Amino acid sequence: MDRIQRAYKAGQAAAQKHETIEDAVYAGSYEPTMDRAEGIAWDMGFAGRTLKIVTGWRYGKIPAEGVSKNYLDQRYERGVSLMAIDGENTITAQAVAEGMAASSRPVVRVKGYFSGRGACGEPLIIGAEEITD
Repeated sequence: MDRIQRAYKAGQAAAQKHETIEDAVYAGSYEPTMDRAEGIAWDMGFAGRTLKIVTGWRYGKIPAEGVSKNYLDQRYERGVSLMAIDGENTITAQAVAEGMAASSRPVVRVKGYFSGRGACGEPLIIGAEEITD
């Protein structure tokens, strides 16, 4: 998770020097070696969004890419999809779709930084780690 925090802080620092993300990228304030999750963290820092750790659950292992793919359009989400964050209700539309697709996948508890909502309204996290109790 340290890499996510570093990328987030780099985005915050870039926001102090540059008016737009494009300006920051062209000035070299964005590291091209960042993976998808780090890029999302950088964007969040640049935009002034809060970096908050949450816990929740999903069906199946955390994707190796560190982000999920949307089943509808096969595009990457801005994080790993969860069925729910602890303390929130499961998103109904997503629950139906995931339930149909996940019949053989185990329920996995995870933690990470909340990065927004996915195409179906599901919570997304970056820096996802499996919670083993």
